[in-house]
Amino acid sequence: MEYFVKGSWLLCLTVAALEDLKTRQVSLILLLVGSIPGIWALCIWGFHLSAHLWAASVGVFMLLLSRITKGALGEGDGYFFLFSALYWNTEQVCLLFLGSLGIGCIWGMGLFMYERWNGKFNRDRASIPFLTCVWPVGVWMVMQCF
Repeated sequence: MEYFVKGSWLLCLTVAALEDLKTRQVSLILLLVGSIPGIWALCIWGFHLSAHLWAASVGVFMLLLSRITKGALGEGDGYFFLFSALYWNTEQVCLLFLGSLGIGCIWGMGLFMYERWNGKFNRDRASIPFLTCVWPVGVWMVMQCF
């Protein structure tokens, strides 16, 4: 049962990461459909309101950052972390966020150095789809469940 639920989350993350990589957008319908196994599992296993509310606060924080930065951090990323609060507790969502941030920083530094070295740095084009940075951390977290 837990394998199905965590596998459903990983499948949704994979599709969302590919969408983010290709179009720089995340479908809210995908997240709504993907939330069904999470809601179902919460109803069966029990709902620990405080753990999931604190986990959802990471998504709320990202949505606030998206508003403050006028979209530099996409809203879809914040909605994905709200969605992830159905599946993971606070510590796991924070680990997912911080691990993804680390991968994003390394990717960003590499991209910046590569493009500066080749003289092709374009500030308008220099963006990183965040959910592709979430994917390796998500795979690792799901593999820890097995």
